[in-house]
Amino acid sequence: MPTPEQSVPSEKDLRLFLAIQETGSMVKAAKECGVSDARASQIMKKIVSRYGGEVFRREGGQYVLTELGARLLPQARRIVNAYRKMNPNLTVDAGMPRIACLPHHIVFVGRLESRLIDLDPVGQEKIEVMPLRQRHRADANFEEHAIEPLLDGVYSIITGPPPSPDFSAIDELQFDKLYSPRLEAMVHESYPGESISLVDLVRRRLLLPPTTLRSRVLLDRTIAQAGLDDLKTTGRIAGESYETLTHVLRVVVSDHHRPPDERRVVVVPSDVALKFKRGVQVGAWGPDRYKWLPIIHQGREITHDVYLTTTKGRSGMLYTAVKHLREVCEEMQSALSGNTVTLPAPRRAPELSLKPAASAAALRAIADRLDRGEIGAAETVLAEVAEAITAGRVAAPLDALRDIAARLDAAT
Repeated sequence: MPTPEQSVPSEKDLRLFLAIQETGSMVKAAKECGVSDARASQIMKKIVSRYGGEVFRREGGQYVLTELGARLLPQARRIVNAYRKMNPNLTVDAGMPRIACLPHHIVFVGRLESRLIDLDPVGQEKIEVMPLRQRHRADANFEEHAIEPLLDGVYSIITGPPPSPDFSAIDELQFDKLYSPRLEAMVHESYPGESISLVDLVRRRLLLPPTTLRSRVLLDRTIAQAGLDDLKTTGRIAGESYETLTHVLRVVVSDHHRPPDERRVVVVPSDVALKFKRGVQVGAWGPDRYKWLPIIHQGREITHDVYLTTTKGRSGMLYTAVKHLREVCEEMQSALSGNTVTLPAPRRAPELSLKPAASAAALRAIADRLDRGEIGAAETVLAEVAEAITAGRVAAPLDALRDIAARLDAAT
């Protein structure tokens, strides 16, 4: 018989529990956690024994939480996150922002990462990117798998829909609009015009996101408000999937032989469509034969908003990451329109070489970088100035230097 101490699940045991909840698979979770399938089964038996009941049930070939498992979930997240912060052997900086993003947000987060490295080349990783799964795009799933872990400290930043107004802990959160994607339709190049009307769209065979996603809810609501027939009653839905690539390939591979009126149309938000456009498309599937058009109703594009959410009280590296992510999204807003994407060139921090007569300019440069939130770059220049003063090569105003150093300490 195991002793009570032995029966208590460890942090590694709880990480396996969280991995099963995330992947829906014991095999995938075991691989992710670096344990054998047999060991994973033993760990789950220990958890079941400790908590007095099953924490998962099988449903449609997936592991889903039982009521008991749902109660254990927030406790497990808190324990694993606390261990992450306390463990001195972690390879990731405990102060490094952890960004949970939906798959199609990687293009924005990747540019953020590039910018942070450009601003502060010292060291390596500046953020930890934790991609969510396609099914988490649904509002209810997003609250469970992104917003609640954010409150538990698992993530520092999340990108996606905002919390609903009646979310229980909304007063603890701070959220900012990042950008506004529009609903777009992928049509054959022979389609006339640079947009497609909602009235014309609903006559076609459509490949759509599932009804749980915001973009689909927005489309269905707009159709209803326009007094058009519900898509389900018209039989115009040719398929529903979280995986846009599946829909795109179905159209490109098999629809070229269909009459124009029978060609299927893929509908997704423009940020999801971004990676399938010329300039950034995935794979060599012949994008020149297709184009992405905005869906227009009553002379307007159909749009929704994407948000950045954190807990209240942004400072240090978190403040810097938030500031630059907002700038990246603002710069890329124009890339969400049109068929050919030209991404803005990465912005690099200017090099600053100190000369003996340039101490005032150097101090102003540090202050400017602090104002822009470029703390790492300011630290580098500050160190150069201090070294020059120590060597007697720069007659800088020491009081001003101390003031900037104090500001830097406060910012970090």
